[in-house]
Amino acid sequence: MTVKSGKDWYRLFFYGACMGAADLVPGVSGGTMALICGIYEELIVSIKSFGTVDALSLFWLDFKRFNQKVGWKFLLTVLLGILFSLVIFSRAIHFMLGDPVWRTYLYALFLGMILSSIVICIWRVPGWSKRLWWGLAAGAASTLFFTGFRSEPLLDQQTYQVKLPFKLRYQGDKQLVNYDKETGLLKGLDAQILEAMWAKGYLNSDSMVAEQSSQRLLRLGDLMQKGEESWFDPWLFFCGAIAVSAMLLPGISGSFLLMILGAYPVVIAALAELVKGWTAFTWDGEAFTVLINLSLGIGAGAVIFSRAIDWFLKKDHDLTIAVLIGFMVGSLRVVWPYRTYAWGLDPLKLKNGPQLIPEGFYQPSIWDAMYWKSAIFMVAGLGIVFLIYTMSENVKKR
Repeated sequence: MTVKSGKDWYRLFFYGACMGAADLVPGVSGGTMALICGIYEELIVSIKSFGTVDALSLFWLDFKRFNQKVGWKFLLTVLLGILFSLVIFSRAIHFMLGDPVWRTYLYALFLGMILSSIVICIWRVPGWSKRLWWGLAAGAASTLFFTGFRSEPLLDQQTYQVKLPFKLRYQGDKQLVNYDKETGLLKGLDAQILEAMWAKGYLNSDSMVAEQSSQRLLRLGDLMQKGEESWFDPWLFFCGAIAVSAMLLPGISGSFLLMILGAYPVVIAALAELVKGWTAFTWDGEAFTVLINLSLGIGAGAVIFSRAIDWFLKKDHDLTIAVLIGFMVGSLRVVWPYRTYAWGLDPLKLKNGPQLIPEGFYQPSIWDAMYWKSAIFMVAGLGIVFLIYTMSENVKKR
C-alpha cells in the first residue's frame, strides 16, 4: 500500500499500532499482524530499501531520488503506529503480565487472534499442494523447537546466592521462589547477573556470594572484574537484532526471544518506567539507554534480515508464505493461556517487586468460571482479526 492520501496514513498508522500491541506480548508477533493486514510484503520491501545505495541519497541531499526509491513514508507511518502502541499500552500490558488472572485473559485474547490469523493466511494461498503443506509443517516444527527453550541457567552452570545489602519491601505475603524474606538471600544467580547487579549498584566488590552447590563463600570482587557502565551495551544491541528478525517472521515473537535471552523484563520495565517518567515530567536515563541500545540493534537487524526474506519471497512466494504460516501454527503453545505460576524477583529490577514466572500448563474444567471468561477473550481475539482482515480486503477492492 503506497501512501498517497490521508486515509492511507491513518490506515497504516492503525496497522502499525496493531503490530506494536502484538509485539508487547511474549509469544505474539507483529509480523503476524502485518501478514493479516496485507502489508507484510510491502513492509519487507520498504525495510530492505534502507539497505540500498538509494538510501544514501539522503546524505547527498538528493531528496527526489530518496523520496522515489526509498519506502520511508510507508515505514515511518507504520513505525509511528508501533511507537504509539508501545507508549500507550506498555504500562497496561506490564500490569496484565504481572497478574495471573489478567495474564490468562491476555493470552486467551492473543490465542484467538493467532488462530484466526492462521485461517486467514491459509485462505490467501491458492492451490495448496503437498509441497506447501510440508513447508507449513517445517515452519511449525521450527517454531516449536525455538519456543521450547527457557530463559534459565543451564544445569551445568554454576549459580550463586547473595544476601542483599538492603531490606526488600513489597506488598502482600507472596512466597518467592528465588528470595528468602527472612534471611534476605537472593538465589539462582549466574555470573552475568551478578556482574550486572554490581554495575547497577545493587552489590559492591565486598559483597559476599555463595556457590549454591557447595555453599563456598566468595568475595564478589574476587569472583569477577566489575563491568563498567557504558552508553553502548553489545548484549542489548545483539538482543535487538535477534528480536527484530523474529518480529519480521509471523509466529515467532521478538518479545518471546527477548524473554529467552533474558532481556525481556529489562526492556518492558524500561518502557514502563520511561512512560511513567514522562507523565511525571521526570527523566529516566537508565531506561532511555536500554531502549537506545535495543533500537540500534533493531535497525541493523531489520535491514539485514529483510533482504533475506525478500529473496525467499521472490524465489518461491507461496512456499515462503506457507512456512510463515507454519511459524504461526508452532507458536500456539506459547500463548496457551492456562498456566501455573510462581512468584520471583527479577535481580536486575528489584524495585519492581515480585514478578510472575510461568511453571507449567494445565487444562481447566469447563465448569470453571476462568474457562468461560477466557473463552470470551479468545472469541474477541477471533473477531478483532477478522474485522481487521475485512477492512484490509475492502481497501484492496477500492
